[in-house]
Amino acid sequence: MKKIHYIIIVATLVMASCSEPIDFKPGQVEPYAVLLSRPTNDSTVCVHLAYSRFFLDNRDPEAISDATVTLDVNGVTSVGTYDAGAYLGYGGYTFTAMPQPGDTLKVTASIPGYDKTVKATTCIPHFPEVEVLDYVIDTGNGRTYDEYGYYIGDNYYYKIRFKVKSRSSNEFYSVAVDHAYFRSVDTILVWDTTNWLTTSFSMNDPLVNNQNIEDVIEGYNGSFYGDEVFFSSELFQSGEHEFTMVIAYWPDYYGGYVNLDYSELPLRLRVRSLTRELYRYEQTADNASYDLFEGLFSEPVQVICNIDGGIGVFGGSSCKRFSLPTPRFETFPHDSDYYFKK
Repeated sequence: MKKIHYIIIVATLVMASCSEPIDFKPGQVEPYAVLLSRPTNDSTVCVHLAYSRFFLDNRDPEAISDATVTLDVNGVTSVGTYDAGAYLGYGGYTFTAMPQPGDTLKVTASIPGYDKTVKATTCIPHFPEVEVLDYVIDTGNGRTYDEYGYYIGDNYYYKIRFKVKSRSSNEFYSVAVDHAYFRSVDTILVWDTTNWLTTSFSMNDPLVNNQNIEDVIEGYNGSFYGDEVFFSSELFQSGEHEFTMVIAYWPDYYGGYVNLDYSELPLRLRVRSLTRELYRYEQTADNASYDLFEGLFSEPVQVICNIDGGIGVFGGSSCKRFSLPTPRFETFPHDSDYYFKK
């Protein structure tokens, strides 16, 4: 009988990763143990465990709270403590370990009534090497109005040019941008660099462009738009690649912008080095979510994993945040729509 690859959703997260495919026969609904953990250098380790559910099953996911979960970091083993509020509120086993680049990690879970031991290994990759080359601010078109004559605001555009350097052609990265929010001090608004939010950006680069049939139909050029972009070093030339991103910001959208100078908006570049399994998980999980909930022409997404005895992902990363230099001010080409075009 022909096997069909189906999607499994656990705790509202779409499962995908990079090692071995999990084949599901039609009618097969026996749950798998699912392990999700993405250890990184700037956080303590948390491991989420749950039972899978078939993608047509509307029941709430079943978290596993009675397992014995151990974590080995460079040969030192500790036992996790279950916290119902951990892992974004889905529940997880917490550890005090905060791994660093170069560490090797192994997780093992023994689940009552489940006949397999769930285990996986990963490492924390070296820190990403990034050089911020240029930072330009375009104060936009002044006061602008939409097609109905309503005031939109003073648009600001921020362009960041940076270079990522790799040690091999088999390294994996993600890039995001954070901006500071504001707080009130004696009725005066000031930038609050203790409170950072992730912002969306546009990028037109062959290494990150994504284009599917829906984009073609709607006339988009395939440029990236989102709040985190993923890429590998496979196509880097001489071990490095230069990227340019553009951020569009509408101050009045957040309210209370009158006494704030948005040319002084604090921004920082957040870059992660990822293990291969985490990179594939992040990519495939995002695509699976899109295909399942929005894809007009999508087919079932294959579920793959690096978990022995279950499904899911155990993948490490290391993160560095890069401050931007003093900005230059000039007008540069930009598109007010979501898709930036050179």
